[in-house]
Amino acid sequence: MAKAYEETSGDLIDKLLEALSAGQAAGGDRRGQESAALLVVREKGGYGGLTDRYVDLRVDDHPRPIEELKRVFKVYDMTMLSREDPRNLLTIDHDIALVLQTCLKKLGMYDGPINGVLDDRTKKALSEFINVNNFENKMREDGRIWQSTLDYIKDVAHRT
Repeated sequence: MAKAYEETSGDLIDKLLEALSAGQAAGGDRRGQESAALLVVREKGGYGGLTDRYVDLRVDDHPRPIEELKRVFKVYDMTMLSREDPRNLLTIDHDIALVLQTCLKKLGMYDGPINGVLDDRTKKALSEFINVNNFENKMREDGRIWQSTLDYIKDVAHRT
């Protein structure tokens, strides 16, 4: 667990999740798997700065609780946190616009041409996707998109 923690890049949250996974891979709790939790506190880090609970998630009574905790955290990270690295901000060029149009069309949110142009219809569809998924903290109005948002859109479209 310590090795996974030390070798994982990212912040405390990423390190703790990988340490939990490593502990499970090494044998876990001899009583079996049932629950997992993640609590990270930061001064005024909670919702709206009203608490210190930056991340407070738990999974109870699940056959694979650490995997489920990671899945739940991924959604929480996308909807509630703003911990993006500015190096992961992409300009929506022709290729990215093509991907967005293709994925958003597959999801029924875009009805325009697949032409690689970030036009008003594409922007509207992207905005709708972001709002429907509660990713308002990831919204950009400058012709750029977070890598995590693009990855999520591609993942959802792929599963559809």
